[in-house]
Amino acid sequence: MAFDIANPIGTGTDSELLEFTRAAIAQITLHGQAYTISGRQLTRADLPTLHAQLKIFEAKVNAAAGTSTRDKANLARLGRPA
Repeated sequence: MAFDIANPIGTGTDSELLEFTRAAIAQITLHGQAYTISGRQLTRADLPTLHAQLKIFEAKVNAAAGTSTRDKANLARLGRPA
Protein backbone atom coordinates (compact mmCIF):
# COMPACT_ATOMS: atom_id res chain seq x y z
CA MET A 1 0.00 0.00 0.00
CA ALA A 2 1.36 3.39 -0.93
CA PHE A 3 1.90 5.98 1.76
CA ASP A 4 -1.00 8.43 2.07
CA ILE A 5 0.37 11.67 3.53
CA ALA A 6 -3.17 13.00 4.11
CA ASN A 7 -3.98 9.94 6.26
CA PRO A 8 -0.68 8.40 7.39
CA ILE A 9 -2.09 6.07 10.06
CA GLY A 10 -1.80 2.48 8.92
CA THR A 11 -0.29 3.27 5.52
CA GLY A 12 3.14 2.83 4.06
CA THR A 13 5.35 -0.20 3.67
CA ASP A 14 8.40 -0.73 5.82
CA SER A 15 10.66 0.26 2.92
CA GLU A 16 8.64 3.47 2.35
CA LEU A 17 8.81 4.33 6.04
CA LEU A 18 12.54 3.61 5.96
CA GLU A 19 12.95 6.18 3.19
CA PHE A 20 10.86 8.74 5.09
CA THR A 21 13.03 8.17 8.18
CA ARG A 22 16.18 8.68 6.12
CA ALA A 23 14.67 11.86 4.68
CA ALA A 24 13.88 13.14 8.19
CA ILE A 25 17.48 12.51 9.27
CA ALA A 26 18.71 14.34 6.17
CA GLN A 27 16.43 17.32 6.91
CA ILE A 28 17.85 17.66 10.43
CA THR A 29 21.40 17.19 9.20
CA LEU A 30 21.07 19.81 6.47
CA HIS A 31 18.72 22.35 8.05
CA GLY A 32 18.91 21.82 11.81
CA GLN A 33 16.55 20.57 14.47
CA ALA A 34 14.49 23.74 15.01
CA TYR A 35 12.86 26.00 12.45
CA THR A 36 10.38 28.87 12.38
CA ILE A 37 7.13 29.18 10.42
CA SER A 38 5.00 32.33 10.76
CA GLY A 39 6.80 33.33 13.93
CA ARG A 40 6.29 29.94 15.62
CA GLN A 41 9.32 27.91 16.69
CA LEU A 42 8.98 24.25 15.72
CA THR A 43 11.26 21.30 16.48
CA ARG A 44 11.77 18.19 14.38
CA ALA A 45 12.15 14.73 15.92
CA ASP A 46 15.46 14.18 17.69
CA LEU A 47 18.25 12.28 15.94
CA PRO A 48 18.67 9.49 18.52
CA THR A 49 14.99 8.56 18.13
CA LEU A 50 15.23 8.67 14.34
CA HIS A 51 18.38 6.52 14.36
CA ALA A 52 16.62 3.94 16.54
CA GLN A 53 13.64 3.99 14.16
CA LEU A 54 16.03 3.65 11.21
CA LYS A 55 17.55 0.48 12.67
CA ILE A 56 14.09 -1.00 13.23
CA PHE A 57 12.96 -0.37 9.65
CA GLU A 58 16.29 -1.56 8.21
CA ALA A 59 15.92 -4.81 10.16
CA LYS A 60 12.33 -5.26 8.92
CA VAL A 61 13.26 -4.60 5.30
CA ASN A 62 16.25 -6.94 5.55
CA ALA A 63 14.17 -9.66 7.19
CA ALA A 64 11.53 -9.41 4.47
CA ALA A 65 14.25 -9.69 1.82
CA GLY A 66 15.86 -12.67 3.58
CA THR A 67 19.09 -10.82 4.32
CA SER A 68 20.74 -9.82 7.55
CA THR A 69 22.49 -6.66 8.63
CA ARG A 70 25.74 -8.62 8.52
CA ASP A 71 25.41 -9.31 4.77
CA LYS A 72 27.51 -6.97 2.68
CA ALA A 73 24.92 -6.91 -0.10
CA ASN A 74 21.97 -6.07 2.15
CA LEU A 75 19.14 -4.00 0.77
CA ALA A 76 19.00 -1.44 3.54
CA ARG A 77 21.88 -0.03 5.49
CA LEU A 78 22.69 3.01 7.56
CA GLY A 79 24.44 5.47 5.32
CA ARG A 80 24.23 7.04 1.91
CA PRO A 81 24.22 4.87 -1.20
CA ALA A 82 27.44 5.06 -3.18
